[in-house]
Amino acid sequence: MLFYYLPVIIMLATTLVNYGESAVSTIVLFRLIGYVLGIVCMLCAGLAIYKTLIKLSAIELKVSVAGALCIFGVTQVVVILQRLYSLGIIPRNDFIFAFIAAVVNHGNFFTFAIILFIMIPPIILWRKNRTITETYHNNAELRKLKAQKRNARRWAKFSLVLLIGSVLSLSVLRHYVDREVPLSPPENYTIADGMAMIPISELEDDKLHRYAYTSEQGIEVRFIAIKKSEGSYGVGLDACDICGPTGYFERNGEVICKLCDVVMNKGTIGFPGGCNPVPVAYIIHDEKIKIKIADLEAEAHRFK
Repeated sequence: MLFYYLPVIIMLATTLVNYGESAVSTIVLFRLIGYVLGIVCMLCAGLAIYKTLIKLSAIELKVSVAGALCIFGVTQVVVILQRLYSLGIIPRNDFIFAFIAAVVNHGNFFTFAIILFIMIPPIILWRKNRTITETYHNNAELRKLKAQKRNARRWAKFSLVLLIGSVLSLSVLRHYVDREVPLSPPENYTIADGMAMIPISELEDDKLHRYAYTSEQGIEVRFIAIKKSEGSYGVGLDACDICGPTGYFERNGEVICKLCDVVMNKGTIGFPGGCNPVPVAYIIHDEKIKIKIADLEAEAHRFK
């Protein structure tokens, strides 16, 4: 298990700083704190579960460990079956394929199943140590029994708190973090002489502005514009070559790719490469940014 999960934990460290971000920033500090706290909570949970299990009887310990390993083993067996199935070593039929697909598509359920199953031993330990049932001969032995049971209840409660925290982290908090960010509605602009025209005055707020053009085939072509610096503007499609037409949004004054959450360097908007918006040619004339409708028509295929 250590060698199976350790690479995943190490790889998470590579996500602390996204492309185009400064390594010295508040968001990177928050990610680092979260990464460290995650490892600390993981180690604490492991210690708490260990301290809980060793206080159970031999049969309770064996059933708890064997049950958790069996649940975990289902996902590992499916990994092996996938390899054998793809190589044609095992027969290909609908039942095996459906079984593999069900486990792979619902892998999170097995994680929750393990966590919920591991919650049983702390509950058993807490119930077994609510009252003193052992015999004792003097007050010293009584105090020792009380201390042992108090210690066992504390480890049981600590284990449950961490496990419940894990469930909340993998469900409620993950849903909040992965929630879809809605794109702002397209703004108005004018079309004349085969050109889409955006008043420069609208971009003076240094905010991201989104527009939409409906092509002759009925495809909505979204494009964005933003003021980068005095006299410099970034104009591009609301799509990129890597992430497609998922779009961009603004967060704390930064332009973010909706799909991969990469922070765009405002200075590079309007230039090709990376996760930058696909650039759109434009001219500045009569205090307006003008884009050829023909150029937008040519890019309609990206939004199909």
